[in-house]
Amino acid sequence: MPRLLFFLIEFYNIANCVPNIASAEGFGLSSLEAMACGVPLINGMLGGLQDQIYLDNDPNKPCGIAIPVAASDLVGSLPTPYIKDDFVAVEDVANAFQEVYEAWKNKDPKYDTWKANARENAVKNFNNVDMVGAHVKEARRLLKEWNKPPRYVMEIV
Repeated sequence: MPRLLFFLIEFYNIANCVPNIASAEGFGLSSLEAMACGVPLINGMLGGLQDQIYLDNDPNKPCGIAIPVAASDLVGSLPTPYIKDDFVAVEDVANAFQEVYEAWKNKDPKYDTWKANARENAVKNFNNVDMVGAHVKEARRLLKEWNKPPRYVMEIV
């Protein structure tokens, strides 16, 4: 196994939680890596992060603490005109850290539940076989449904 992978595993194994409060996150690889190591999450409820915070998308099976979006901003450029940035409140992040710390310090069973749910979520819902299979299935669907664009002829104006 590459040394970098061992380093990441060691890092996640000493962490009590892993926060991901990015404003525009499509997937959240660091959250998935943490879940695979059984580390509870502190995730903003935006983009792909909201798919990771609950086991089987069930709010009764948290993998840590979900932080609601406090503000949204529509940004973009000509090629990508509609991109939404979501932001969480600093106070909510601080409260989440405090909650994780208290649960860990007091050996609260919910901390162990977060850890177990996180690990199960990574193994069950984000494993390589299923993720690659879904990617291949979608690529095949797109290729099957793809229509060649019409040819354009350049004319002198």
